[in-house]
Amino acid sequence: MLKIAAGRASLAVLICLTFLAGPLAAQMDMYEEESGVPAKAQDLFHQAQGLEQSGHVEEAIKAYQKAILLEPDYVEARQQLGLAYANLNRYPEAVQAFKEVVRLQPKSAMARETWERPI
Repeated sequence: MLKIAAGRASLAVLICLTFLAGPLAAQMDMYEEESGVPAKAQDLFHQAQGLEQSGHVEEAIKAYQKAILLEPDYVEARQQLGLAYANLNRYPEAVQAFKEVVRLQPKSAMARETWERPI
């Protein structure tokens, strides 16, 4: 078992994280390439999720919309946009977002779940 002096524990953790960060970053790059969603759109999507979870739904909607502007076929962003609209009782806009999810992926489980979910 490796023993590390108390004063050097944080340095050892930092070194381990540095070694782990390389493969993790490479995996994230591979995911972005496979999904076809630009990194900036993904960042906006995650920002929107955080805003929504903290109760800032209007700001989340704006971030989802920006992500969709960068990647019009971003199905997950469109689904979450629809749910955010529904949370604010903006049903016509929610329905439009859900229709776009179905249009983009008519046979996907996500599209069926979104469309069949009661508002």
